[in-house]
Amino acid sequence: MKQATLSRIFALAWISAQAFTQRRPGTGKWAAIAAYPVHLVMVLMATMDGDLYHDSSQAMVVIRNRRATPLKGALAFGLLVVLFFLPTIPLAAGYTQTSIFLLLAVEVVVGIIFVISAVSVLPHHGPGTSPAALRKAMDAAAHGGPAVTFELLARTPKAQPGAGAKLLTQAIDELAGQGAVVGCIAANMDLIPFYNRFGLQQIGQTQLMLNPAWDASGRRAEK
Repeated sequence: MKQATLSRIFALAWISAQAFTQRRPGTGKWAAIAAYPVHLVMVLMATMDGDLYHDSSQAMVVIRNRRATPLKGALAFGLLVVLFFLPTIPLAAGYTQTSIFLLLAVEVVVGIIFVISAVSVLPHHGPGTSPAALRKAMDAAAHGGPAVTFELLARTPKAQPGAGAKLLTQAIDELAGQGAVVGCIAANMDLIPFYNRFGLQQIGQTQLMLNPAWDASGRRAEK
């Protein structure tokens, strides 16, 4: 298991985009391409925070300490926003109308690409499913002890079945340890039986999943 570096973000974002779009029936590579820009931003932020891990089998997962504040990722996102609006600076610098038009046209195109990408990855969560609700449930279960969440669990289509599950188990064992509270939000209801193999149980009828005491369950789960 390795902590992701900036040199790997493009490849890892593609793994993530492929994994999360192939779950939808009738989608092909174009769906992954559409989702790629947003996955790239998410992977960049997780890498800057030191929360993204991967292995040689091309599986990846984000493990977040419930009590850590992801400042570096937020700063990286803020920098991207600044860079996005940077082309508007020439408006006050006496550039020609043609140059300004071209710069703004590029900005509009990039903005449209990211809007399309964001819409393509919008989660379909039912009532009561939100990060805030998951945090509240984890805080109630942790009683001040170790607590982590995981997200972006993915593997390449060519990776061996079970590669993602193996990486997730290793990552939580090493980063949180036995007995830690582990939580996640299932991307869809179909994934709930898979997460059950890790000892995570559905909270009510939501897509919130919680294991109040991590153990070795799930080591044989395929993902």
